[in-house]
Amino acid sequence: MALAVLSMIRNYTENEWISDDFLLQPIWDYLRLEMGNFCRSPLFPVVISVTFYFVLNLPFMIMDIMGESWPRIYKYKIQQKPVKLGKMKEAIVCSLQNQVLFVLPAAIYQWLFRPPISLSVQAPSVAEFVLGLLGNMLIFDFQYYWWHRLHHNYRFLYKYVHKLHHEHNSPCSWTTQYVTGCELVAVGIFANLNPLILNQHFLTTHVAILMNIYVSVEAHTGYDFPWSMASVSPFNLWGGAPTHDMHHQKPLTNFQPFFTYLDNIFGTSSDAAHCESRDPLKKQKIILATSN
Repeated sequence: MALAVLSMIRNYTENEWISDDFLLQPIWDYLRLEMGNFCRSPLFPVVISVTFYFVLNLPFMIMDIMGESWPRIYKYKIQQKPVKLGKMKEAIVCSLQNQVLFVLPAAIYQWLFRPPISLSVQAPSVAEFVLGLLGNMLIFDFQYYWWHRLHHNYRFLYKYVHKLHHEHNSPCSWTTQYVTGCELVAVGIFANLNPLILNQHFLTTHVAILMNIYVSVEAHTGYDFPWSMASVSPFNLWGGAPTHDMHHQKPLTNFQPFFTYLDNIFGTSSDAAHCESRDPLKKQKIILATSN
């Protein structure tokens, strides 16, 4: 399958208008030549990840604050009840505490002890870039499924590592990092170690990290938009917000963070019929997505 996709991408990129040089090389040249010192800095991954996470949450926070007063958006909310602002505040404070207590020390350590890295002149090919992103997501998804399932099946791990995250049975985007330090570190190791294992280009590595953040936040938003990844993905391969929202209601189901195939294979997918909604068409859509 991977070889077939690779062959298709290579054939597609033979077109001069979408060649590797046309698509990725100018982007990489700009980053390398205009922002090279920042990119080589040990602080670069931390700065872009933290900034991206907090900026990404802002529009969803506005949606949650507006709530029912913004019906064009609120109609896409999976659980048709307003987000409790007190819970949102808890999640924001927890996110900030985690950055200060765990991310900042890691950043300082890298700044002091990790030398600046070298940047290659050549950008990754389109095939390498696309398959690199896909590979990262598949590996992370597999790792987190088993890590997640383990922490729900063993009382000690659930109580002291993962239970905090499930204080929100109706999640909002800030719930993404409403986690203990142990969980934040574990997920961070998965996300940052996999590109090294795959020996990926600098550009692929950091886009993959940002993509992990995006899909994790999207899964916790509590909204099922027509343009979300779950809505546009074929064959119901992507779980997204509908399945993860159900996980917060039925915690022993839907352990995969991104895809759905492992939950389907190992019988841990849920029937989303109990997912609260005032829109019967939306409820029917969720049921069909989890039953096929």
